[in-house]
Amino acid sequence: MEISSLETLAEYGYKTDPFSVTMETADYVRMKRLIGLALASDRYKFLSITGERGIGKSVTVGNVLKCLGDIHLVETLSSAKERILIEDIERSMILELSNERPRHRKDLRVVQFRHTIGKASESKPIVLILEEAHRMHGQTLRSLKSTLENTKWKGRANLFTVILIGHGNALGRDGMSEIRLRADSAQMVGLSTEEIKQYIKATIGEHFENGAINAISSLRDARNYLDLQSILLGFMGRALGYGRRVVTEVDVIDTCGIKPNIKDMLEKVGISQSELAKRLDLSKTLTNKVINDKQGDIPKRTFEEGKGQIMGFLAEELRKIDGNKIDGNTELLEKAS
Repeated sequence: MEISSLETLAEYGYKTDPFSVTMETADYVRMKRLIGLALASDRYKFLSITGERGIGKSVTVGNVLKCLGDIHLVETLSSAKERILIEDIERSMILELSNERPRHRKDLRVVQFRHTIGKASESKPIVLILEEAHRMHGQTLRSLKSTLENTKWKGRANLFTVILIGHGNALGRDGMSEIRLRADSAQMVGLSTEEIKQYIKATIGEHFENGAINAISSLRDARNYLDLQSILLGFMGRALGYGRRVVTEVDVIDTCGIKPNIKDMLEKVGISQSELAKRLDLSKTLTNKVINDKQGDIPKRTFEEGKGQIMGFLAEELRKIDGNKIDGNTELLEKAS
């Protein structure tokens, strides 16, 4: 029976979410630099941050803003992003930055908005976050630009910074050319191979062999935070099915079809090439060809059968080693459960 993600974490003894960590990834460093410049700039007050689902846009922006210091942060809560009007944004900012209720009359609300933004900007920077900005109507974004430029206080303009977050660049559409002149865009690319390894080790690494971590880091889907978490939990659930609390390299290779490094597996098992050939009753030539992944003049069927025997044997030996490792490590078991 397949168990849920929460059940898997509970089975491993977690009482809080182990994935709630902050890492200074390359994406984080880039966003910190760009957002910091946007806050300090009098010109580039529009910043569009894009990236695929689950890549960590909102979390990264949130962590960057926390790091940059004391900031007035305003977010629009409406789920119907395509229906948001400039009036909705003005009301959100007035409610968040003052103790007043927004005026119903537009002319009065404009004066109220200017006063609210002006006073708030004197104490600390104001940042307006617009999630799923790719769904917003172009006219709303154009009106927001005009509002940003035309709202002045004591001789100052551009009193707040706008950060657009979305799957696509909201400013890349037709009719946005005027905004693009005073805006900047940045795309998040996701975790690098080394960052994937660091993330696993910083979260649930105690339940993964180094070989398994290295194998997972080569998966394309692992560059995305949400997909990586799903992959890790899937392997943890699979290990439980085998009665283990540690995910092995073989688990990853078997599931994802990753090309195995047989030499590394031999070293872990502690068996020489000649001993392997003897135990499996294979010729030394065939064994050598399989280990070095060079079929040469060996018939394809013979080569594949030999490879299957060797991989099956090594997988079983590695599982035995992992089982003994877990059985003999009461400290790890106590920590996990």
